[in-house]
Amino acid sequence: MISNYPRTIAIQILSLVLNDKIFLDEAINKIILQKNLKDGDFNRAWLNEICSGTLRWWGRLEFILNSVAMKKKPTGWLKKILLIAVYQLIAQEKTNPKSVIFETVEEIKKEEGLAPSKFANAVLRKILNHAKQWKDLEFKNKFFYELASLPQWLCHRLVSQYGNECIWKFAIASLERPSLWLRSLDTIEEAKIGSISGSYMLKTIPIKKLKAFQEGRCYVQDISNQILVQEISDFVKTQEDQQRVLDLCASPGGKTVGLAWNGFQVIATDKDNTRLELLKDTLHRMKLTQVQVINKSQINIMPDFDLVWVDPPCMSTGILRRHPEIRWIKKEEDVKVMTKLQQELILEGWRKVKPGGFLAYTVCSILKEEGSELIEKANLKNHVIKQWLLMPHEFPYGDAFFGALLKK
Repeated sequence: MISNYPRTIAIQILSLVLNDKIFLDEAINKIILQKNLKDGDFNRAWLNEICSGTLRWWGRLEFILNSVAMKKKPTGWLKKILLIAVYQLIAQEKTNPKSVIFETVEEIKKEEGLAPSKFANAVLRKILNHAKQWKDLEFKNKFFYELASLPQWLCHRLVSQYGNECIWKFAIASLERPSLWLRSLDTIEEAKIGSISGSYMLKTIPIKKLKAFQEGRCYVQDISNQILVQEISDFVKTQEDQQRVLDLCASPGGKTVGLAWNGFQVIATDKDNTRLELLKDTLHRMKLTQVQVINKSQINIMPDFDLVWVDPPCMSTGILRRHPEIRWIKKEEDVKVMTKLQQELILEGWRKVKPGGFLAYTVCSILKEEGSELIEKANLKNHVIKQWLLMPHEFPYGDAFFGALLKK
């Protein structure tokens, strides 16, 4: 019988993500519910860190483990517990390598017997002896997608669009845990370790304990998204008062809040009631009663908005650091489904822009099918007045985003 040992719980979570293709948070919640775990029975922060880190590094971890194991390549449960240990040995900060090896070997001995535990001990000690070299492996074309820790189909597609050097830098940046950024109207000295014009990089401090967060004076939003909101706002704003903006895919509400703070009259909507409730919760905490939240069916069909912002569902290749499971649960055939929806939404948004008005199109993806090629396919290329491509390996090192501003 499999135990409730923390590493074994982590293995069950990873199995759900990789086999059932579900998001990490959902997998953690499912395991907690299945095992009837109570507060104090588990450390959610540890589970999230171990699982997200292992998923982020998965391809490289497999390469390392297989290189050391040679012909005895482990599979199944044994492979997963070893990959967790390899992640801890080469990439996790503030860990005790000897404890990692001891705990892993003891759990393998208990679950699989003496011989597998001896094999695991030998393999992990070999990896530990060269941990830095394994972590810092440089580009090798023969093993590009393994070392980049990307699925083969995605790696090939990105390389064909941007070239080896760019995608190698992108992939290496995507192995790291992302920074958390705040947008605030106030200076938040207790939180910041870096700032860019009202944006604050967070220290390791629980965001909900910040007084400014509790009082609705700040919200969490990646720096790349903040840059797009600010630069598009600055470009669109004129001397007119209360320009009308439609945020067509608004949940969870970061863009909506940013636009409202920048002086726009915002009408926000999203695709279903669950996402609308999430949006309403954000606006309630931020005390933004002037923002109007409506169902999509209530939107006036007349083109009367100064700015329509379309931020549709996408393949999310730009947030692989933040949601590392995406690289393993999204499939190549999903691209066609996503681009069909995106084209429908961008054309729907375009119809609601008044003459002389603007449309902002943004996706947290760098696949060109979801960016510049989609705009061209929608026959809107001639209306583009500015484009953005933000990458995690370029300043200010936020999430990867494509953005475009179009004028009607």
